[in-house]
Amino acid sequence: MRTRRTRHSIGTAAGVVAFATVGALLVPAAAYANHEIYYTESVEWYVGDIEGDVEDGYTYDYENDAYGWNFNGLDEVGYLTLTDTVQGTWNFEDDDDDAVLSIVQGGTSVITMTGTTAGWAHPYTVVLTLTLAGNYVHWQYDISNPTNPDGLLNSSVSFEGENEAGTDSVYVESGTTLVVDDTGIGAPVVGYNAVTNGIFGGWDAVNGDPDVEVSADDASQFDVYVVLHGYTPCANGFTLAKAAVTALVPTLPATFGERYNDAGACITWTPLSLIRGVPVNQVLVYTIDPALTTPFDDWYSVSESYFIDEIVSSVVENLPAGLTATSDQQLDGSFIVTISGTPTTSGTFTSRLLFAQDSGGGFNQIRSNVAITVADPQLAATGTDLLVPIGLGSLLLMTGLGMAVIARRRLA
Repeated sequence: MRTRRTRHSIGTAAGVVAFATVGALLVPAAAYANHEIYYTESVEWYVGDIEGDVEDGYTYDYENDAYGWNFNGLDEVGYLTLTDTVQGTWNFEDDDDDAVLSIVQGGTSVITMTGTTAGWAHPYTVVLTLTLAGNYVHWQYDISNPTNPDGLLNSSVSFEGENEAGTDSVYVESGTTLVVDDTGIGAPVVGYNAVTNGIFGGWDAVNGDPDVEVSADDASQFDVYVVLHGYTPCANGFTLAKAAVTALVPTLPATFGERYNDAGACITWTPLSLIRGVPVNQVLVYTIDPALTTPFDDWYSVSESYFIDEIVSSVVENLPAGLTATSDQQLDGSFIVTISGTPTTSGTFTSRLLFAQDSGGGFNQIRSNVAITVADPQLAATGTDLLVPIGLGSLLLMTGLGMAVIARRRLA
């Protein structure tokens, strides 16, 4: 069962910090009667279908029902204000609460809303097409005023929102793009790009202030793209996530809809070489980032170490044909992953191993890849593939390595 996350606080040596866990709705449902939780394959969003606002933005593996490491990225983003210098100011709302919904949980969802400036001598019509896909959100506003002799010449629009980075917000603005983060305290990195056929008015964003605004004049088309990228506490995760978002935002909308795993490799697997048609029963060897093997006292909120603080579930995906995997957590927290069977297809494969802590639902997910090469027997015989089936002594040695790398005793 999927449950919406809520934020809690813990005390640390540095003070009180927020972190994410799985729980009930933070706000009573009645307060957000027009809001729903929608999932893409990789993010959970909380969306309003009257004003078109989007909240939350937790990295989330829909297929395996497991959250990433960060708390949410957006507080409330997606409020449009239209101003006509002659007729007045209007905040976008869908007319008659009749948004058209095309929702695919775990896929791409599209919500279409239409608002009009009723009561104005020359009313505007604004059509919002809101699309959720992968790690992205896209607000597309189409603005028209067919009865106004001045057309859109007296008009301007502004798009506003608030980032979850809060008073820790740090912005990097470049032309139509904006990147915001909280220096790795726990919010995902968020990138914006505004695209318009009007006169771009620039971003209004100040370090230490969560509020952002972007505007344009005389626009019949106004689009805002958001990309969200999470990170783990491992291997420069925050730095990698920020670099990824910084590189992505200028390319929008070209990359819209893509999925991104949380940055920062927590587990690195030794590549596996096999021979087609030769049975195998082999323990995978891997190394663990130190961030997982010591007590966590920051936003990731693990009191001892990743593998002994909670029960950890595991999933192995995309194995070559003929192979299966078993993944067993030992009493001391160690994990043994064994590949067995007889590979039937030669080639180079990338299999995925997923770990997630299981306290009331999967969270703090770790996604990692292991490269598996299956060689043809005749190539192995000529030395192209240097690995031959391991004997019992080698298997026991590799088993010991796997356990030694991951096993961690509880702190006294």
